[in-house]
Amino acid sequence: EFDPDIMKRYVNFMSNPDERTAIDQFGKGDKCFGVTVMMSTLPGLPMFGHGQIEGFTEKYGMEYRWPRYEENPDPAMVARHDREIAPLLKRRWLFAESANFLLYDFFSDNGSVNEDVFAYSNRSGGERALVIYNNRYADAHGTIDFSAAYADKGSGQLRQRRLSDGLAFSGNREAVLAWRDSLTTLEHLRRASDVMDRGLRLDLHAYQAHVFLEWRELRSTSEEPWDRLADHLKGRGVPNLHDALADLELQPVHDALRALLDPGVVRLFADAAEHPRTIAAATGDQVTDRERNAVFDRVWENADAFLRAAVPAYAARLAKEGLAPREKPTADGQPLAFTYRRRLRAAMRMPAVESLFPAPWTVAARRMLPSASPQFTATAMWSPILAWCALELLGEALDREAPERAALDLFDRLRLRAPFAQAFAALGFDGEEGWRVAARIKVVLLTSAGVGRAPEIPEESAVARKEKLAATPRSSGPPTQSRPPAKPIDDRLPGVGLAPDLWLDPDVRWLTGVHSADGREYLVREKYEELLWWMLMPSLLRVAESPTPGRVACGELNREVDRALAAAEAAGFRVGVLSGRSASLQPQEELAAEDDVKTSTVEDAARVSGAEKPE
Repeated sequence: EFDPDIMKRYVNFMSNPDERTAIDQFGKGDKCFGVTVMMSTLPGLPMFGHGQIEGFTEKYGMEYRWPRYEENPDPAMVARHDREIAPLLKRRWLFAESANFLLYDFFSDNGSVNEDVFAYSNRSGGERALVIYNNRYADAHGTIDFSAAYADKGSGQLRQRRLSDGLAFSGNREAVLAWRDSLTTLEHLRRASDVMDRGLRLDLHAYQAHVFLEWRELRSTSEEPWDRLADHLKGRGVPNLHDALADLELQPVHDALRALLDPGVVRLFADAAEHPRTIAAATGDQVTDRERNAVFDRVWENADAFLRAAVPAYAARLAKEGLAPREKPTADGQPLAFTYRRRLRAAMRMPAVESLFPAPWTVAARRMLPSASPQFTATAMWSPILAWCALELLGEALDREAPERAALDLFDRLRLRAPFAQAFAALGFDGEEGWRVAARIKVVLLTSAGVGRAPEIPEESAVARKEKLAATPRSSGPPTQSRPPAKPIDDRLPGVGLAPDLWLDPDVRWLTGVHSADGREYLVREKYEELLWWMLMPSLLRVAESPTPGRVACGELNREVDRALAAAEAAGFRVGVLSGRSASLQPQEELAAEDDVKTSTVEDAARVSGAEKPE
């Protein structure tokens, strides 16, 4: 109120050599970083004390010649400073001056001013910033609108300004305001008229801070209804506004998908499935065909609604990108209904298919597939199967010639991952497991569409390559030992295994637990086995759909899993060996040993399956 320019002559610090350390005073949590945000965004000069970023606890002063404590930097503290504070320090040109600095009162819902909440704005050129920090171990709810009084040097009077003036908005009441929180990287939307009339309402938890940057005014159109999105979000932040706008456009599709996977409907389907013990006992608890048909009708009703929402939405997404639509589905829904009913009938037989395998399913299989003794609840086990059947049907409705490619394309264009994960979470998959199930569906879509598979090589090229490899001298093994030339790893992958290029896919790496150790990348056997069994699901549906499912087909599927696991074990669970890329990653002296591992991989896999040793 005396002279705002005094602020830019301050040096702002949290500790100095004569005081307790910043860690001692503020800790290492949100309070420490909230105060650091203020120190970094107030006019003047920020000064970091020794050890403040590293999280050191020993006080340093002029009376000390060397430290008495043996302390190492706290990686979490350093990383959070790099993530949240360093970007603010790179924008000091936006915060350092005081000409456009305004301090705001934070009015609580009862009309009083909450003095624990600091809120201020600043501007430089066309850039604007709004900083808020709740300096109390308590939630705060209120509104920022009117500034505190400040001295106007020109008139010699005290003045107050509103938030819309402090941030220099254009005054267009039809605009939609957008900004990004530098600390969380989330983007926000509000109608400009709401902020002009009522200010900005915020709900803050204890010691929470915001730094709102990158303010811009958006104009709503029929193609980009930002006003509708602002009303839909209700102040909630999102990672990307354009993605949120696409989700808003696709909301009818996502709602229909969630209805398809409604827990009540999935429970009805699970109760109607064939249980091997019930079939063997021929008890009175068996579901009649009439009851099962009623379940089919209920499930098809939801699936039909999903198709009716998804097909035009997919066509619209293609049109926006200037792409030609795929083949239109038939006007008569009966063929699709018949196909879907047949597929659901086959899915219901899946628990009975387990009895055709040469050995009971492993724990990994029972975690992935409906069985006589599943590892999850019935709704959790059956919901991914229903989801897959619906995606297959939708792919066939869009493109009869390449339904797998169509299903893969629409999974991404219709942004189905998040609604799938949310639906699975409501069906019994806790934590991030719902997202894992959605990722598994994406991986099976990739493999079904043939993504990552190398094109077939003409026979002459294969022979020529074999002769070339045979002519290459080998250093491993004694001279008298006859060793066959090593084939590229992609020629040796079993049918259920992953294509080499798919080991670069983020979903595959996440689902198989790929991690680094000693400069190499390894997978986790248990997670890999789970993915292998889930990748068998389309084949199991085809076996169950057969009028006379045989043990031979099931035995071959079981051997495919065994071969893939044997190949991974022979490779030492190294991703580089399975993908065929290890040679470019390993030191030269390790190449011979790596080649031995590759050769033994196919031999061990063949030994497990009972096949002849490959030439």
